[in-house]
Amino acid sequence: NGRAVVLLPNGTLTTHNRTECEIRQGILHDGWIEAIITLPQGLFYGTRVPCCAWIINQAAARDRMLFVDARQPDIFHPEDDRKISNLLYRYRNGERLETTEWYAVVPYTKIAQMNEILSPNLYTCPKELSVPSLEDLSAEFNALADTLCSKTLPSSLCKDIQKWKTQNIPADWNEVYLSEQYHIFGGVCAKKDAFGQGSPMVDVRTVIHNIFLPDTFSSRVELSDAEKYYIRYGDVLLNRTSETTDELACCSVALKDRNAVYGGYLKRLRPIEDHRIDPRYIAGYFRSRVYRQEIERVSFVYTTRVNINLHQLSMIRLYYPNMMWQHVIGEMLSSLVCFKQESQDDALAGLMDRFITVFIEKFITYPVFLFQKGCDRQ
Repeated sequence: NGRAVVLLPNGTLTTHNRTECEIRQGILHDGWIEAIITLPQGLFYGTRVPCCAWIINQAAARDRMLFVDARQPDIFHPEDDRKISNLLYRYRNGERLETTEWYAVVPYTKIAQMNEILSPNLYTCPKELSVPSLEDLSAEFNALADTLCSKTLPSSLCKDIQKWKTQNIPADWNEVYLSEQYHIFGGVCAKKDAFGQGSPMVDVRTVIHNIFLPDTFSSRVELSDAEKYYIRYGDVLLNRTSETTDELACCSVALKDRNAVYGGYLKRLRPIEDHRIDPRYIAGYFRSRVYRQEIERVSFVYTTRVNINLHQLSMIRLYYPNMMWQHVIGEMLSSLVCFKQESQDDALAGLMDRFITVFIEKFITYPVFLFQKGCDRQ
């Protein structure tokens, strides 16, 4: 009838180390885990490694367990844990608990379907996307458009920007999983002395800071089988690891074939079917808040670095409108990015950055938000 609360690093919830997996699976299969609680970062002196609490209760063996995502400060306070204590009391007394954004009661059968990963955010409700009203988005969009057109912009670009002020937002959307649209390949693995010469190589920094792949790359690597890593039109490069979720799985899209390769910290997404998604459109989607929400939804809690694997990538949802809308959104986005890259005016480039962000918000994030709400009502 033993009970214990054990503090461990978050890595114990998700580790793929064989021995550690066997320990986690053994405790899980014995039904001893009453609850898993992930805690905010920075609770303990001397370390910022985020931790979790395993509540072990041998007497309460059951076929389900409680997950609590208490990483947010409004959920857990070191001086006052009544919110979590009350939840545990309700759970132990058999109260039926609904699934919310910060807790969930999950049967072991579902945990098994998730490869027995015990990261609470995989089981709680995803946070609803928060977006401004269409009126507020349109007001900022129009103001930025007028400000940009008062600068030294090409007349053709200014004319295109002004047209978007009266453009409706796309109404019909499609939803697919990333694995339905792309084949996923790993990056180059080479010995240290292979770097510095040979084929041009895309690195993580390039992917994070460029919506579209640039023309030149600073890194090089010598490979005997370089061709299998070459980049083709429509390929998407994605970083598989980062120090924060904010910079995890950033994407850069190739708009032409390149005899260049990509590093081991990157993944290459190659379209399964041509002409289904416009690469210029999907570059905008990958920079949207909808996509960032998807990354947060599938990401595990982490210890020191955050990573994303093939299984997690396959669970990411992509949203896209019909091809006509993809073309017009993609064409406008590529024109804006091209002008920004050529601009020598830092202030103008900063203004263009903000306009691109609001453009994506209005014509991708907001309509996808409406589409998701419609699906929820169904």
